[in-house]
Amino acid sequence: MRNLKISLKLVISFHIVIVLTVVVGVVGIVGMMNIHNGSVEMYERQSLPLAELAEARELFQRLRVQLRNIVLATGDIDELNSIQSDVISLELEFIRFMEDYGSAITFPMEMQLHNDILRSFYEFQTGMSEILSLAYQNANQDTLMEMVIDMRPPTDFVMDGLFVLTEIRVLHGMELERKQEKTFHTLLSVIIVVIALSVSICLILAFYMSGLISRHALKSLVKYPQGPS
Repeated sequence: MRNLKISLKLVISFHIVIVLTVVVGVVGIVGMMNIHNGSVEMYERQSLPLAELAEARELFQRLRVQLRNIVLATGDIDELNSIQSDVISLELEFIRFMEDYGSAITFPMEMQLHNDILRSFYEFQTGMSEILSLAYQNANQDTLMEMVIDMRPPTDFVMDGLFVLTEIRVLHGMELERKQEKTFHTLLSVIIVVIALSVSICLILAFYMSGLISRHALKSLVKYPQGPS
């Protein structure tokens, strides 16, 4: 009877340890899935703004080319009309891309730079309008080129600012990746430790219970050499 009770305790103990191990395994799997989903979400959050910034840089570069074309087309009304139509379209697209990017910003420093870029862009936009207006009037090209040179500071700031925003976004992505990797390794370590403890507990219980059963069986043999009557 006592052997039966000890065996029952051993079975219950094993079941508890097994359930604990399964629970830890399930929690670990769920945690790993969450980390994976977080990595995918992080990649999507990062890649979209980076694509927007790349598009904005390309648009602004095309605007700078059009500024040169305006000077070269001075007095040619048809050519200037075509350039102006293209410029308006590029300006609207640039503003739209920057507004889309601004909605994804979460860091104050990044937002400040974003706003500074837009201010410089509007300064560039105003200067371009003045040059375009004078080009329609067949102004002196040397005068227009001087105005273009005067526009270099805001122009360079926009291009440099977009590059810096890209670097900031990449650094944020790397920081998030490091945090997720740290979380992953921490969770993996916890799972390994708990499973190792569970296995150790199983082995200790097995040896302990086996010893109890063996000692009780030996006592029974000494007390009843021929078996209980």
